[in-house]
Amino acid sequence: SPARTDLPWVNPVVRLRSGTTGAVAEQQLDALHKALASEKPATFPKQGYTTSLRNYLDVTVASGEMRTSLQLLLGAVGFVLLIACANVANLQLSRGTARAREMAVRMSVGAGRGRLVRQLLTESVLLAVVGGAAGILFALGATRAIVALMPEFYVPNESRVSLNAPVLLFSLAVSLLTGIVFGLAPALQTSKPDLTDSLKGARGTGSGTEGRRGRNVLVVAEVALSVVLLVSAGLTIRTFLALTNVDTGIRADRVLVVGVPLPPAKYTTLDGRNRFAEELLERVRGLPGVEGATFGLPFGGPQSPFSILGQPADESKRIGINLGGADHLRVFGIQLRRGRMFDAAEVRRGDRVAVLNESALKLWPAGVEPLGSRVRLGVLQQPPPRTLADTARPPEVTIVGVIADTRNAGIRADPAPTLVLPYSVIAQMQRNLAVRSAADPNLLLNPIRAEVRAMDAEQPLNRPITMREILGQEVLQPRFTMALFSTLAALGLLLAAAGIYSVLSFHVTLRTHELGLRMALGARRAQVLGLMLAMGGRLVLVGLVIGIAASLASTRLLRSQLFGVQPADPAAYAGVAGVLALVTFFACYLPARRAAGVDPMVALRQE
Repeated sequence: SPARTDLPWVNPVVRLRSGTTGAVAEQQLDALHKALASEKPATFPKQGYTTSLRNYLDVTVASGEMRTSLQLLLGAVGFVLLIACANVANLQLSRGTARAREMAVRMSVGAGRGRLVRQLLTESVLLAVVGGAAGILFALGATRAIVALMPEFYVPNESRVSLNAPVLLFSLAVSLLTGIVFGLAPALQTSKPDLTDSLKGARGTGSGTEGRRGRNVLVVAEVALSVVLLVSAGLTIRTFLALTNVDTGIRADRVLVVGVPLPPAKYTTLDGRNRFAEELLERVRGLPGVEGATFGLPFGGPQSPFSILGQPADESKRIGINLGGADHLRVFGIQLRRGRMFDAAEVRRGDRVAVLNESALKLWPAGVEPLGSRVRLGVLQQPPPRTLADTARPPEVTIVGVIADTRNAGIRADPAPTLVLPYSVIAQMQRNLAVRSAADPNLLLNPIRAEVRAMDAEQPLNRPITMREILGQEVLQPRFTMALFSTLAALGLLLAAAGIYSVLSFHVTLRTHELGLRMALGARRAQVLGLMLAMGGRLVLVGLVIGIAASLASTRLLRSQLFGVQPADPAAYAGVAGVLALVTFFACYLPARRAAGVDPMVALRQE
């Protein structure tokens, strides 16, 4: 646009023709821009420009918080996959033991071991592919839930998160790979039965020390992996709760924020921008249900060099600059600690007065009273781009009050030292109108639009948003991480419990004759029950110890995602131990109760 040569950049969106490289396209765009600049020089910046081509919004490259979260969640999904594969391998080992006689018959009539391995691997891969297909059907619904939880700033609005051909091919490849890798060990073991014992149908065939040890190791691995997931979920839950309970120092309820971007070609002077803002505030304050209105927000803003008059200058010192109106404290619910807030007359005149937050007090030397101090600000000497200030006046402000701290640098960070100046001192091209309402603030949007149109029919407004939504944006990413970690941890725990149950049930089946003999010789049901519970408990305890050790190492990767909690948080580990003990007790108790209920006479007659 010819009227917007003040912009530091312009981002046109182009689609490259198939086969065109980025370097060639960038050269062509640069040549096009130079030709246009020679034809219409007024539409291009006088100070010059550069042309660069980059991927639109970096849609295909995950970065920042999105990249970190996706990497962590990929690891969590991998853990769940390993737990599921260990479970399947355990079941295959148990099934192979039960099929020892069948394998012996096949080998006795001429089947070679390679043929048996291929048969068992085929069965394993078939099961894996069927499971993968069921997982894809489940993912169709799960994807919608994940997208609903995903922060909107993770991906551009133009992107679509859905199952496509690459995802389906990846799922097929993972299914085939896991079917082969985790079916190979059971296939190798099952394909070498003891022919003599197997054909006789002896009890316990195939269930020797090696087989029992393998099954136990898999259960321990499942428990350890589930502990890592549970600890990670516990830490993300505690982080989410800590973030939601942070006192921001701002009353976020019933506050509507809407941007008012004044065209610089139309509002070219400091006085013109301030007169528009003052009139709009007067009109908005007169609307029914409005309790207060101001321009500016209690966070953001430029960092400015500053010095206290009468004190040694220090060029390295910086202080944050916020802009506000006379209703600034009332709209955002910020407490006044000392002194006073600048009034409407001072804002109207553009007086050089300011209030500072409590964190800024530490920038004053001991024994120096901040109230009444005069401060020189670099931002008044060299205003930021696209802002206007009266640079003919001395770049000094007088401190008239001290206000309470707010989380002006983000919920996770400590409050930053900040000065609040009248919005009329520095006239931004775009100002944020903040309005406190007596009811639902969204109901004020149309009346505000009507007042703006009455002043300037061509003046647009930016997307409205409530203060609660602004502050809530910092919780979206932790909520997303917490929800997925918790879901994956619950799934891993259920799989581990199923593995424990299957192993103990298999042991009960194999040892039915032994248990009947024990009871026939006088063992009480409680003793048999305790014997089986102790067997499962030992596996769980070993897995818990290994899992805690692994968690202490792996959860350090979560440090960037945590707030208000340490990776080695005792409460998280204690909670995981309690949950694991409760779930695994029931997984152990059911087969143990079945073992204790064995009829000695029936068990002794079993072959």
